[in-house]
Amino acid sequence: MTAVHNKKSPDLEGYYARMAEKHMTPLWTIMSEAVPDEPRPKFQPAYWDYDGDVRPSLMEAAGLISAEEAQRRVLILNNPSLPRGATHTLFCAVQLIKKGEIAPAHRHTQSALRFVIEGSGAYTAVNGEKTAMNPGDFIVTPAWCWHDHGKETDGEMIWVDGLDIPFVNHMGATFGEDYTLPAFRKASLQATRRQGTDPDFCQSMPQRRATTLRFSAIPTTAPARRSKNYAGTRKWTPRRGSNSNSQIPSTAITCCRP
Repeated sequence: MTAVHNKKSPDLEGYYARMAEKHMTPLWTIMSEAVPDEPRPKFQPAYWDYDGDVRPSLMEAAGLISAEEAQRRVLILNNPSLPRGATHTLFCAVQLIKKGEIAPAHRHTQSALRFVIEGSGAYTAVNGEKTAMNPGDFIVTPAWCWHDHGKETDGEMIWVDGLDIPFVNHMGATFGEDYTLPAFRKASLQATRRQGTDPDFCQSMPQRRATTLRFSAIPTTAPARRSKNYAGTRKWTPRRGSNSNSQIPSTAITCCRP
């Protein structure tokens, strides 16, 4: 967008100078900068080779440091065009956990998502409620809910972590807290509710709880659209519950629900 009025005069120049002294800016002088005619991304696409770089590096880290020592055994994926993070709003990383380990419970003001890449026998617990993790699962951890990860079987499990850290940092609302034990206990949540000492906006209301929702994506043919560009388009209709005989992978979502 561009300003219609581009007139310049000694009076206007003097006016602009006075506005600058008062820490004000006429919008018409910066319209094209404030609202450009097209997107102006400030970062570039980036690529990480999972088999060639990410996975071998995680396996090496697994032999050097435990999940407890590291708090989270995580490799951050840094976009070369940014100071840190995958995008200007998303912090992306890859995490590995081994048998018998617990990535200690903590909570923070950022929301998180997990997309499971490989492995079995692991879980994510939100406020003490466990969600099994399997390849292809997508798990969401709400902001300011206690959460920990554990693995009870042989081998390793690897998943992608996504957190809105850059966005929350931009809003000036970043902080977190470590739990006193490796795994969160539901009883402690009930105790803090009774005492009224926990400012937990995810769990402070008695009628709210962290629940696990499991959906199967069922492909259906979309109705004909008016535009020829959408002819034959397929859509995905979520259906609650899972069918053990179905070949369609299910998606696990942990969230807060009234």
